[in-house]
Amino acid sequence: MVIDVFDFSQALVFSLSILITSGGLCVASATRHSEGKFSSSSLVFCTNVLKTFANLSVFAYVKSAELFSFDKELSPSGAFNWRYAIPGVLYTLSDNIAFTVLGKINPAIFSIIWNTKTAMVAVFMRLFLIRKPFSYLKWLGIALLLLGPAIIEFGGKDGEGDEPEGDEPEGEAKEAAPIHWHFICLCGAAVSASSNVYTEYLLKTYSTDNILWQNTQLYFVSLIGSWIAMASQEGLFHVFNLLDPEYLFNTFNGFAFAAMIFQSSQAFVVPYILKYIDNIADLYAHAGSVLLTTIVSWMFFNLQLTWYFTLGLTLSLMSLVLYYAERLFPDSLNAGEDAEDPKSPYQHRSPPDSPS
Repeated sequence: MVIDVFDFSQALVFSLSILITSGGLCVASATRHSEGKFSSSSLVFCTNVLKTFANLSVFAYVKSAELFSFDKELSPSGAFNWRYAIPGVLYTLSDNIAFTVLGKINPAIFSIIWNTKTAMVAVFMRLFLIRKPFSYLKWLGIALLLLGPAIIEFGGKDGEGDEPEGDEPEGEAKEAAPIHWHFICLCGAAVSASSNVYTEYLLKTYSTDNILWQNTQLYFVSLIGSWIAMASQEGLFHVFNLLDPEYLFNTFNGFAFAAMIFQSSQAFVVPYILKYIDNIADLYAHAGSVLLTTIVSWMFFNLQLTWYFTLGLTLSLMSLVLYYAERLFPDSLNAGEDAEDPKSPYQHRSPPDSPS
């Protein structure tokens, strides 16, 4: 099996692809139609508020109604685990980078560059989680994934020439330094990759903790980090302005509220995938979002599908096939060398109360 967990895992991965695509497009639309009314840090802060209270509310409801019979205790010590501060801060940083960059470059190009986190996650997992050598197919897949976005960036100047002429000074400003914003996007992908790997480590190390309680701890720390980021940009007491409903609705447009909903929905799906499956399944979802974002951007954002872009996208998709070839075609390739160590705590596992 590609993913040795319950049958609903494929639906989770597909749902996450849709949420990632929808969230990214809404963030891009929100920042480009905001007319400077709000900063990305304010949007990240409000999103983390929604994530935290949503997880806390569901956790309180589940514990009070006793809907689940697994994870009886909050944690072995019954206390807050401050190790979640590390991925919480990293997630806050990557969210701020993503929200800012999405207002500067095309959503499809952002999606492909951000997808380089696949290669970074693979390397981090190899170094810190999975202590076994990668096959040549995996390394070739990683190389192609790094090459694909580079070709897209190299052809960015040629892609500008294919755009229709017109008086769009704002658009020209956004394309004035593509390498600058693409590099920032790449750094954000690295931060996101490291936070994903460390989050998987924590979720599986403390596997007896209730996943909703783990989510609440993670996003509570992210909430504090996002408030600090917002305070540094907007002022220490800007949070009180967000408590005013009139100010809130006059500041954020419909795309911003939609982005909050989609991003908060990911907060329920991603940790569940990381705890009971692994980062590989999460990367499948991000890979699927690349194709979905490209199609939507071509339809609604006037994305010019140049040869550079098409080649870069093709290489990115080929890299995913090569990287997961041993899982996709176990009968054709020797998957024994890539088998999981039965003693490793980081192997695929089924959630409690589900058939193995």
